[in-house]
Amino acid sequence: MLAASGHLLGQAEDCQEGKTGSVCRRMAPVTSPVVCTITKWYYKRMAMLGGMLLVFATWFYKDGKWTWPAENLDAEKYEWFQKGVVGGYDEARKGGKLEAWIAEKKAAGYPLKENGEPEKWLAYSARLGIPEKPKKRTDKEIEAQFHWAGGMAVCALLVGISVLLNCRKRLVAYEDHLISPEGNRMNYADAFRVDKRPWAVKGLAYVYHRPGGVDGKGSGSKIVIDDLKYGGADKVLDLLMAKFRGELIEKVEEEEETPASDSTAS
Repeated sequence: MLAASGHLLGQAEDCQEGKTGSVCRRMAPVTSPVVCTITKWYYKRMAMLGGMLLVFATWFYKDGKWTWPAENLDAEKYEWFQKGVVGGYDEARKGGKLEAWIAEKKAAGYPLKENGEPEKWLAYSARLGIPEKPKKRTDKEIEAQFHWAGGMAVCALLVGISVLLNCRKRLVAYEDHLISPEGNRMNYADAFRVDKRPWAVKGLAYVYHRPGGVDGKGSGSKIVIDDLKYGGADKVLDLLMAKFRGELIEKVEEEEETPASDSTAS
């Protein structure tokens, strides 16, 4: 079972609390400065996101430009068949003008059988490759497809802009301080809390700092160390932890209790 732990660290040690006590490890020394640039994983993820948005934009545009108007033509043909062919046949029969109607409509190419009766819509639509029950879209629904296409295209553009804005960012760590990708300096002595709970899964660590560090006052500010986005960020975290004295919050694995088994001698 995983639980959150918070405790104070000394220098150059990374400790975890378990049921059997505190387990600490000496971290290997890291040579500064450590310069972390954008990883291939970040570019791949953003490319997949941008590509997915462009696919959606193309899909919506295709529906609004070609697919749905074509489906409306099928729906109009269905309405014509029901009103003009089936309905016209019934009216002509009731009015006693069936023979004249059949002769006129056969000459016009209406889908009529040899005896003059209308074909079944299912057979006629199958021959033309039309759905049995074509759906008719309103002008408003078709217009909405272009809105969705534009929105997806704008989102894809924003993804591209985000990549351009991030591609030159660096996470840099020195012996006594680090420079965040946003250009903010944080002295290691000012860090008073490190939250490593998301580190194992997401490669994220949140560093809270303020003037005076542990002895300072106020909620302070937060810097995110992102090991998935910035390659080598784990070394930055090691540099920080080597000089860190404050509260460490992380998930630790608790040992499962094994019930003692009673044995009887025979």
